[in-house]
Amino acid sequence: MGRRKRDKTKIEEGCDCTELETLAVQFVDGELEDEQRQRLLIHIQTCYRCARLVRSLKRTVHYCHLETGPEVPETAHRQLWQRLQEVLKSTKQKKSR
Repeated sequence: MGRRKRDKTKIEEGCDCTELETLAVQFVDGELEDEQRQRLLIHIQTCYRCARLVRSLKRTVHYCHLETGPEVPETAHRQLWQRLQEVLKSTKQKKSR
């Protein structure tokens, strides 16, 4: 029974900036235990810097999940690679002269 009271107090205290920085990615990904998540939520309600960090991470994750554009055809990949090889070969030949 004493353990529950201690855990509740620990949650009410929140965490510090160092702990949040360490756990921020797991927090944004939803991978934290309830106690840790609650402590971080309390902290970001009172710490502008850490709240900004969490918002930034959430935006970054969001943008990473967005589609980056149309699929490039395989022939375009091959043509680009071939052209790069030609340019590299030409550059090497010019340097060896």
